[in-house]
Amino acid sequence: TAVTYVDDFVGRILSTLRAQQLDESTIVFFASDNGASNEGNQDYRFFASSGALSGYKRSLKEGGHRTPLIVRWPHQIAPGSVSEYQWTFYDFLATVADLSNASVPYNDGESMVWTLFGEFQPQ
Repeated sequence: TAVTYVDDFVGRILSTLRAQQLDESTIVFFASDNGASNEGNQDYRFFASSGALSGYKRSLKEGGHRTPLIVRWPHQIAPGSVSEYQWTFYDFLATVADLSNASVPYNDGESMVWTLFGEFQPQ
């Protein structure tokens, strides 16, 4: 299945980082680009893929856009921590630039560093 495939490859990435002794100092971001699929005879309702949200991929409802983001950064982000803060892909550039002390050309994104460290960040 797709879940098994993704799980296998994320495991390979983490194993490679561990083998290269980079796992303790590397930030890993894992995200999806859209909500649950309703294409190709897929029924997004079968596994309750959108959870409590209505809609699916390419719909204009929350279930079509809101997806989880998983961030792993040992000794910086507490394992199992959860945030309800909503961010989007254009926030990624601002966040990574902030973490690496780099400047970026204008973009609409906001750095989510406060949120990653579990601090309050006004929305």
